[in-house]
Amino acid sequence: MHENQIAEKRLPVNLRRLWYKLDRLFQNRLGAVEYLTTDQYSVLRCIHEKTNEVFTQTDISKLLGLHPNTITQICSKLEEKGLLTRFKVESDQRLKNINLTKQGYDTLVKHQPQAIALQKLVINGLPKDDQSRFLDQLQLLAEETDKLK
Repeated sequence: MHENQIAEKRLPVNLRRLWYKLDRLFQNRLGAVEYLTTDQYSVLRCIHEKTNEVFTQTDISKLLGLHPNTITQICSKLEEKGLLTRFKVESDQRLKNINLTKQGYDTLVKHQPQAIALQKLVINGLPKDDQSRFLDQLQLLAEETDKLK
């Protein structure tokens, strides 16, 4: 494919459009019930899937590509709802370790099947043979943009 043809595909516009549509679908299906935003659900999922003993707002910010101030606001809302707890890290008092509460875990587990079903609904717009490859390539693009300054 010629370079001009690639540029005409408008990656940022299409990614933004896809994210906006996913966000609206999520809100229509889940948000109205639990008053849980897409970003709040994503934070809960990141905390649940954490691999480090210490998991901070900075870790979430890097994973989701959101500004640290945005993550602080989201975590504050989730803490107010009783879905997560934040405790200062002994080795560095500036950092706060984040964990799900039982209510946070239960909320995540309750909505995870619906979120997965939504992803399947959207991804089924691609031929079966392309679905996994598309998700792998999307992850690769995310990782490559993490390297850019």
